[in-house]
Amino acid sequence: MPRAKVVYVDVPGVPKGSWRLTGWIVLESRRGREIPNAQQYVASPFEKNTWAALKAQYSPPGFQCRTELNPVYNCHGLTFASRRTWIDDSSMIRNIIEDDCYELIKENDALPGDVVIYVADDGDVEHSGVVVRAKHALELPLVCSKWGKGGEVVHPVHKSPTPRRMSTTG
Repeated sequence: MPRAKVVYVDVPGVPKGSWRLTGWIVLESRRGREIPNAQQYVASPFEKNTWAALKAQYSPPGFQCRTELNPVYNCHGLTFASRRTWIDDSSMIRNIIEDDCYELIKENDALPGDVVIYVADDGDVEHSGVVVRAKHALELPLVCSKWGKGGEVVHPVHKSPTPRRMSTTG
C-alpha cells in the first residue's frame, strides 16, 4: 500500500524544520491491521470560520469547548489514535472496532471511557467520541468529540453537528 509523503516547509514565524503541512504515522489495530491516516497542520480560512460558527451555535451551558482549532486529528483520531492523526476511512473504523474487540452496549450502560460512534443511514461511520460522564438521573451521557479541524467539545450524546444513529461500545 502506498504511503503518504511528508512535506517539510518553512513557515514564517515557526522555527525552521519544525513544521510540516501533511504527514502520517504508523498506526495499526490490535490485530496488526494497518490503518491509513494523515496529519494535517494547516486549517483554511473556511475551516477557521466554520469552527467559529460552530462555537457560536453550540455554546454553554450544554456544550463546553475543551480545545481550540487543531487540524492534526479528527474525531476518529481522538477516539482511536490518541489525538495523533486523522482517520478518514469509515471502513477502517469498523475494522478497528472489530480488531480491538469492542462490543456493542446499551446507552444506559455506557461508562466514562466507552466509545460512541454516529452512523449515517447508509452505514457510514460519520463521527465518534468518548463518554466522559455516564447517564445518571434524568441526564444523558456526555461525550467528548472532535468537530472536524475545529476543537474538542464536551456535549450531550445526542447533540452534535452530525446527529445520526448512535452505537455505544465498551
